[in-house]
Parts: sequence; C-alpha cells; structure tokens
Amino acid sequence: MPHHCLQVYDILDLIFSFACEVRSKESRKDLLSLALTCQDFKEVALDVLWHTQTNLIPLLMTIPGCIGVSTGRDPGSYELILEKYPNAEGFSRLLTYSRRVRKITYFPNALFSPEGSDLSIVGALWSYHQTQPGSESQILLPNLTRVEFSRVEHAIDCLDYVLESKSVSLSFYWADPSKLIVKTFSTIQQHASNMQELDLGTLRDYSERAECASLSDLVCAMTDLRRLSCAERVLTAPAIRYLASLPKLRALQIPNTSKSIMSALCPENPTHPSAHNQQYFAELEELTMYEDDLTEFARLAALVKFQQLRRLAVHWVHTDAVPSQASLRVALRGALRHCTDMREIRLKRAHGRAPPAPFHAPPPPPRKLNLSQSEPGSLLEGFVLEAALSFKFLTVFQLDLDYQYEWGDALLTAMADAWPDLRYLQIGPFFPKTKRTPSTITYQGILHLLRKCRKLEGLVFSFDGTSMIPPIDGIPEECVNKNITSLAVGYTIYDSSDTVPGRPSRYRMVADFLKHVFPRLEIIESSGDWATWDCVVKSLRDF
Repeated sequence: MPHHCLQVYDILDLIFSFACEVRSKESRKDLLSLALTCQDFKEVALDVLWHTQTNLIPLLMTIPGCIGVSTGRDPGSYELILEKYPNAEGFSRLLTYSRRVRKITYFPNALFSPEGSDLSIVGALWSYHQTQPGSESQILLPNLTRVEFSRVEHAIDCLDYVLESKSVSLSFYWADPSKLIVKTFSTIQQHASNMQELDLGTLRDYSERAECASLSDLVCAMTDLRRLSCAERVLTAPAIRYLASLPKLRALQIPNTSKSIMSALCPENPTHPSAHNQQYFAELEELTMYEDDLTEFARLAALVKFQQLRRLAVHWVHTDAVPSQASLRVALRGALRHCTDMREIRLKRAHGRAPPAPFHAPPPPPRKLNLSQSEPGSLLEGFVLEAALSFKFLTVFQLDLDYQYEWGDALLTAMADAWPDLRYLQIGPFFPKTKRTPSTITYQGILHLLRKCRKLEGLVFSFDGTSMIPPIDGIPEECVNKNITSLAVGYTIYDSSDTVPGRPSRYRMVADFLKHVFPRLEIIESSGDWATWDCVVKSLRDF
C-alpha cells in the first residue's frame, strides 16, 4: 500500500507534472508506466498525460476500427479516414479520455493532410453522437479550460464543440491578423456566457486600427469575462461601458485611447462630480492601451482610480513626437496615485508602418506639436520618475521612448534601492531616431544595480563605456548575475584605442568585466558603435 501522501491527488499531480517537464521527450512513456504501476497512480497519470493536446489525433486513436489511415496525396504524408461511426461503447471510451483534456494548443500534425482533418472528423463524430437518444446534453470536452489556435482557419469548423464547456478561454494569440476572424464571432457569441477569456492577439502596431461593431456586440454578451485582448479592433462606447461594469474583469488590452474611454464612460461631462462617484473597472489588474496624450491618461486615472492595477503598458502612437516632460510626470503621479501594488510599468513606442509616399511627392509639412508633446530627442530629467520610485514591488520598468536620457549613477542607484525585485529595466529605445548624448552611468553604478536587484533578467540602457573599470578581484560575489544571457547597450561607446603598453586592450578589459558579472552572457546588442562591440563579443567567446 502506498504512503498516505501518495494517495493525495494534488501531491501526485505535482510530482507527475514535474516528471513530465523534466523528461519532456520521454514523458509520455513515463506517464504510461506510472498509469500501469497501480490503481492509485492510474487516474492522476492519465490526467497529466491528456492535460494538454496539440491536436485531436490521439483522441481519435482511442476508438480503433473507426478511424483509418491511408497514404496521402503528398509524398510521405498520411490521410485520416472516418471508416464508420462508433457504437455506444466506442463513444463512452472516447468520452473517458476527452474529459481529461484541459488545454488544446492546436498545431496540425505535419504527417497528416489536409491540415485540420482531425478537427473536422471529430466534429462529424460528435454531430452524429448528438443525434442519438439521451446524448443531447453531453459535452465532448467538459473540462476544457483553454483553446489556442495558430491559424483562424483551423478554428472555424470546431468552435461549436470546443466552446461548450464552462469557463473556457479562446485565444488566437499566434494567429496573423485576418478578416476571417470576424466569421468566428457569430459562433463565439452562441457560447459567450461560457467564456472567461477572449484573446484576439496583442496590440499590433503595424495594423490599422478600426472600430469593430461585431466584436463590441460579442463583448457585451460575455457575462463572466475575465480577460480580453482586442488586437487592432477598437471597441464602441457601449462595449466600453459594459466592460467597465464587469465585476471580475482582470486584464484588458484595447486599442482605444484614454479620450475615447472617458467619452464612453461619461459622454456628457467627464469632469462632473457625479462621474467620480461611480466605480469603473473595479478589479482590473492589467491594462494595455494606445495613447496620444498622457494628460488625458492622467484624467482617466483620476476618474477610474485603478486601485487594483498591477501591470500597465501604454503604447505611444506618435512616431514623430514624444510626450512632453510635464505630461509624463503628471501621468505617472496622477495615474499611479491610487495604485499600491504596481508590478510592471511599460511606456513604449508604437512601431507603426508608415504608408508609402507617392512618386515625386513633396515632403510632408512638419506636424504641429501641442503642449503635451515634444520633439524626439528632447531631454528627460530624472525627477520625472520620482512617483514611480514609490513602488517597492516593481519588477518591470520599460521606458521605450525617444528621449535624451542624461541619467547618471545617482538615479540608477535610486532605482536599485527602490526596486529590489526588479527583473527587467529598459531606459531608452533599442534603435533611437536621434543621436544620443553620452551616458554618465558608470561601471560602479551597474555593480550597485546588480547588488541590489538580484533577480534581474534583462537590461537595456546606455552607459559610459570610457569610465574606470573596477578591478575584477574587488567585485563582490553578490554583484554576479547568472540570469542575464543578452545585453542591450544602446549607444554605449568606449575608446578602443585607449591602450597602455603591457596592459590588455580596452575591449578586452570591458569583456573581462562583463563576463565576470554576467557569466552566462552570450549576446550584446548595440545601436551605435557595433563594430567595436563586435570585438567585445568575440573576446567573450574566447573565455
């Protein structure tokens, strides 16, 4: 008889899931062996084995004698054939395994053609089964919680039976932007009350934003919605008001701006005191949106308050301007006033594709900037970030805007002291449009950051590569970071000709320092003097 601990389902599930992750190539054999070990292991091992499926071919193989395999039209390919419908015992066996499936991340099996044939065969089987007496109320995948499709075409014919389970999430995260997705909305709306998440993809900066009435109508039918990502589809005012009233909405990604959201919530007078007495987005923890005026975002934050907000990502839509220093400060102070547990702040450029210019067209006139905007390359002073330093649990700070950042060790030290749990820090864009002024952050400032922020996994900022490099022997062990494998140094420069007879070359000294504090460093990305950094990378590979 096994130990009492091994009779607890959750403990066995944790152990078997860990074994599945560690031995990914042999996990199916391992889980089958565990299922055959004893009756206590059988149910848990089979649940872990069937938990996540990449296609439905394994499910079809549970009803032998009904599914045939023939040679496909393409060389080396095969074709699935529905030879006959299973009897009641066969369907019972199919349901025994289908109830164990919790997640489908659909990728067609490359050996079988045409793509998605397994989905259509399962659909045909299930349509037939529901015509049998007593099976009308049965659900094929009753415990399914999440479905992901890499292509919209695969989803069109199977949504009817994959969205039948309660509390299901549907994601087209990896799918390319396509008008086909609109064809799925009517089917999704039939199951809208079951759905907790609809993910149409992240905000795609290269796509043209447009209002989508059909998606807005669909959203208004989802009574238990927890997470929504709209990609480039702008929601109408009624949809915004409906989302703001949902009690369990946790995450929202929409291409609407603050101005459009405020006009939806308070169409008559957003500044009226009665508007501030209402509670909007009460449980919202993650917000990603477009913005063209940060002062409007500050007004939205004053209206909504965002008391539960933990992750904020703002895509700045203007490619020929940056937020003014005053508007950025107002946005950080006003927007974050009510947030007590902020974990991630991302302010980034929307990298849109400019429309092609007509042949021999004159250059466009310069755009007139308003008071909330500045020219790219404008100076951003460190005091603007004072409000953000109050968040003691911040893990991500990304400022991907085209400013001049003349920040030195003092501000970097303040960040390190304020954010001990920091995992990702970016100061400035990867590829700025304007020439950078030399940074004043030194190697000593980097060491202080590494000593205070032991969980760092990503760094993107320029530093003064010509500053004095500390002796390797004097660097304490707590400054060594084994998480970072790639480093983006922006416009960092160092004088590669600054050599002293009898001493290593400058790039060798830089490489020695970086390899010591980042022992797993493999890639260095530079926006400017990439040729000299090439020497550093080559030197790193010599270790």
